[in-house]
Amino acid sequence: MTGAGRGAGNPASSAGAARVGPSPPTAVSGRGRLHSWSVVRHAFLPAFADRVPFVSGLVALDEDAGVRLVTEVVDARPEELVCDQAMEVVLAPLRFCGIERSVVAPLWRPSTGP
Repeated sequence: MTGAGRGAGNPASSAGAARVGPSPPTAVSGRGRLHSWSVVRHAFLPAFADRVPFVSGLVALDEDAGVRLVTEVVDARPEELVCDQAMEVVLAPLRFCGIERSVVAPLWRPSTGP
C-alpha cells in the first residue's frame, strides 16, 4: 500500500506551513489504529441503499498517526469496535447498486495478526 507523505491534504489548512508541491508516494505497512467510527443506517444516496447499515471509520496509519484515512470498516460488528483498535487494510471490490462496474478499494478490518 502506498500513501501520500505527511502534509497531504488542504494546503490552506496548514497554518503557515510552506508547500512546494505534492509529496511523493510513500510505502506504508497497511496497518493502523481505529481513531473514530460511525454506523451509517440511512442511505444518503440511492447507490448506497443496499449497503446500509455499514461502518464508516477513521483509521490513523501506524507510520504516522497524523495521517488518517476515511474508510469503510469491514469484517467487524460495530459493538465490538474500540478506540485505538489495531486495524489492517484489505483490498476488496467496491460495488454500488445500479452500477455494473466495480473498483478495488482499500477497506479496513480489525487486525487478525500481531
